[in-house]
Order: sequence, then structure tokens, then C-alpha cells
Amino acid sequence: MSSLTLTRGTIRALLAIAPTVDVRYYMEGAHVRTDARGTIVEATDGHAMLRVRVDPRPAPVTSTIVPRALLEGAAGKGKRTLTDAVQVDIQSDGTITLTEPDGTVRTGKAVDGRFPDTDRVTPLLASTPIEAAQFNPALLARVHAALQLLGADEGDIQMRQHGAKPSLVTAAAVPDALAVIMPWRQSDAVLPSWATPTETGGAR
Repeated sequence: MSSLTLTRGTIRALLAIAPTVDVRYYMEGAHVRTDARGTIVEATDGHAMLRVRVDPRPAPVTSTIVPRALLEGAAGKGKRTLTDAVQVDIQSDGTITLTEPDGTVRTGKAVDGRFPDTDRVTPLLASTPIEAAQFNPALLARVHAALQLLGADEGDIQMRQHGAKPSLVTAAAVPDALAVIMPWRQSDAVLPSWATPTETGGAR
């Protein structure tokens, strides 16, 4: 059995990034992975990703996908509950038990699937952009909100663009969390005709 503790804020942040419904059903929940880096929980919809290290102690390599419904039940509501601790126990047979602060116990089964290789898309370098990239504003807003749920201040969140490759988003206040945003591969955004400057320079 392996155990970890997640705050309700972390759970809500993961749910803010994971898709509610997706043909790739295994991405609807949160992925718990352990390895030499410690215990990491992550979520992605293929366009944005959030990773949070919840325990720095090295552990044997494991991979478990916690179903969305189980997390939603323990997510809580309101700002006052963001720091509430939820105990997560994962059995070798895939049984997952979430124990909330008030003693409520929720049980489910790990999702049968293979979570995307998030290491592959996490930028190793946050270099100066070498080519222009466009981003979906909705993804930026979701990642911003997720990091705030983890304790980041609004002015503390920074995106380090990596050209047209995935961009890294971090916040100094939450050093054990990071987000990755995929750029739009194509964008047909143009300045509306009504906003084009006139020869007269506008009203006087």
C-alpha cells in the first residue's frame, strides 16, 4: 500500500485542469506517480498540464490514476477548506481510499489506462523564444486559477515562453508545483476591420 496527503486546494487545482469528459477517459482523473523525485500528482487535458510534488522522499516507481468522481467527492467547497488534508491510500489491487478530515471515507478503483508521458512535454529549458507562439486565453486562465488554488499570489505567477514549444508556468510561492501550456499550432486571429487605424487618425 502507498499513502499520500492532498489538500482540497490541490484536488481542486487538478480538477480544474483535467477534462470533465474525454474520449481519452484515463485523462479525466489525476495521475499519482512515484519515483526517485518523490510523489507527484498531475492532471492534463492534452493542452494544459499541472504537476504538484506532494512528497519529496524517493519512492519505488508506481503509477495510479485516481478517478475524477472520487476526487470530486472529496474536493470540498469554499476558501476555508482549501488547506484541509485528505488522506489517499492506494492498495496493490488498485483500490483507492480517500479519508476526509471529518472521517468521511470514499472508496473507488484505479482507472485502467496509461496516463500520458508528462515528462516528455515538460520543458527542460525556459529559453528566450526563437519563434512566435500563440496561446488560448482560456488555458492561461485555467492554469492561473489552478496555481492560485495551490497558494500562488496573483502577481507571482510567471510564464516562461519556449518558442512554439510547450511553455512553463511557475510561481515562487509554490515551488513544488508547475504547469505547462501547449501553444496553438495555428492561429487565424486578425485585427478586426473596424479597429484598423483610419487615415484621419480618428475623431477629433
